[in-house]
Amino acid sequence: MSEIAGVRTAGGDVRPLLDRLSTAVDVPQALGAVCRWVEAQLGDVRCTVLLMDAEGATLQPAAAPSLPDAFVALTRNFPVGPSHASCGTAAFTKEPVICVDITDDDDLFTVRVQEAT
Repeated sequence: MSEIAGVRTAGGDVRPLLDRLSTAVDVPQALGAVCRWVEAQLGDVRCTVLLMDAEGATLQPAAAPSLPDAFVALTRNFPVGPSHASCGTAAFTKEPVICVDITDDDDLFTVRVQEAT
């Protein structure tokens, strides 16, 4: 692990990401850069960032540069709550929720993803 400007990395150089963030013109562009950096660091993964609405009831996609539009559409107005896939549950509990393989996750969101792809 290394640390650059307070950001811990698993060996990847975070400076290009920090440069990109410093020139981003809006939040979606900045979050897209973060997603691309995470994907580059971890390899065979896809990254998305969802933001919670002001009421804390739903999540909205803010960045998902490598995910199909059909998947992103499924994350619009995504409910926050227990047993609402990893993202809705994490937002509800304010704790990390790890899902190693979404296709093996037994919840309604997984069924919707499998039907859409």
